[in-house]
Amino acid sequence: MSGWLLGLRMPERGSLIPFSAVLSHRMIGCAVLLLLVFGIRGLLFAPTAALASPPEPASPQVHLPAGSPGPDLNAPAIQQEPPGVPAGPAGPGGTPLPGKEVPEEPPRLTISLLGDILLGERIASQAARYGPDYPWQAVRPYLTGDHFTVGNLECPVSTRGVRQQKQFTFRAPPALLAGMKKAGVEAVTLANNHILDYWHPALLDTLQHLKKAGLDYAGAGPHAAAAGELLIKEVQGSQIGVLAFSGVVPAVSWVAGTKTPGVAALWPWERTVQRVAQAARQVDILIVSLHWGQEAKTVPEKWQVHLAHRLVEAGADVILGHHSHVLQGVEVYKGRPVIYSAGNFLFTRSRLPLAWRGAIFQVDFKGDRPVELRVIPTVLGDGRVQLADSKTARQIYQHLEQVSRPWGLKLAPDGRVQIPE
Repeated sequence: MSGWLLGLRMPERGSLIPFSAVLSHRMIGCAVLLLLVFGIRGLLFAPTAALASPPEPASPQVHLPAGSPGPDLNAPAIQQEPPGVPAGPAGPGGTPLPGKEVPEEPPRLTISLLGDILLGERIASQAARYGPDYPWQAVRPYLTGDHFTVGNLECPVSTRGVRQQKQFTFRAPPALLAGMKKAGVEAVTLANNHILDYWHPALLDTLQHLKKAGLDYAGAGPHAAAAGELLIKEVQGSQIGVLAFSGVVPAVSWVAGTKTPGVAALWPWERTVQRVAQAARQVDILIVSLHWGQEAKTVPEKWQVHLAHRLVEAGADVILGHHSHVLQGVEVYKGRPVIYSAGNFLFTRSRLPLAWRGAIFQVDFKGDRPVELRVIPTVLGDGRVQLADSKTARQIYQHLEQVSRPWGLKLAPDGRVQIPE
């Protein structure tokens, strides 16, 4: 058949035919083939065509009378989503469906919390020798890589003042603040039992030097209203607040008065709880710094645990405790981390080896909710803070788990704690 259609030979005789005859035969053969193809296609697809729905007529426009409330836009749609397509803002593969928006997940915001910071004594002498950056070099990547860092500054920054009659007094040269700022610290708390070691002139100098260095502060001031003022910083679109109180003072005169400089007192409890509740309504994330408890004790007292719970219930998102100079337990209470004592962060070495170990406590937030706590172990060096080696880090993790046993804290091998909702 194919040879015949191509005009090569007549099937019955095998002889060549004229070109005009070949052309005529070709046309006839092609027509027959086309008829056969379309005939078969009609037989195969005729049922499908018969079942196809006719196009829907266009909906007539509705003209509402003046003052009509219009159609109910909240009424449920008549047409349901097809089977296999999940309901909600996204279709298969996460592709947004027409007319629906996928809510954005809030970005993570990391806050670093530091314990006691001393810029005098051996720290000052080593910084004078090697520069103001020297005390912070090892930890700088962690503090500059977060979004906000706050720690307890336990010394006045001044060259003036009268030394108070007490066992330990500290004072730091103003030049060291540049190193702390460069290391990534944004704010310090001043409510403690050393900020007035050189009395009112040195405290007032400290406030001025901090402002000049670009460092914010909370917990002390020229009068009670300023000492108890809420520090508010906007970070990554969130309002972070810091309040600081001291439950340890050498004398009542250290507490700020209506017209006298001093610190914000932790006592009475009810006033502090009310202040925290008021501040929580003003910010998205509230950090409460507490100088409290007893030195060298690894376990908080019962009243501290009770008060911490009250403050969380009032609206505190993180509690940063200090004064014991050693690491105490960590509790996650109602989804909020309570660090009963962050220990020494940058300090001189005492005769108590346990006080040589500290940590950077980093808390990750999503929106206004803490979702993860990380413990980065540190040790005190000669006039500086250093990262703990792997062996010491494991010992610090073991210590924290042991002293946190009443609250069931479990650290991952890398020091992480997932915070449940």
